[in-house]
Amino acid sequence: MRIYLSAVFESAISQDKLKEIINDAYVLHSFAYFNENYSELYSLCKDVMLDSGAFTVMNSVKSRSNFNPMEYCRKYANHIKKYDIMQITYSKKITRIS
Repeated sequence: MRIYLSAVFESAISQDKLKEIINDAYVLHSFAYFNENYSELYSLCKDVMLDSGAFTVMNSVKSRSNFNPMEYCRKYANHIKKYDIMQITYSKKITRIS
């Protein structure tokens, strides 16, 4: 069984401590909270499972007024391709991308 750590990139800890925690760990990350600085941390993880974060964004008061689902999905898909993310979450199921 694999246990994925979540919300580690968003936690208020030092970069050194963060790198220590995620080193060789399974990490679940939400694209809703993506920051370009996180991408360099992906390589330290044993595996990264990326949640779309669409529910979070659609329910955010700040983002709701200008949310474009097609543009968001495009950015999400490009991010998956760019960083070679092999696992994504979809409706409580894990789907392997070939």
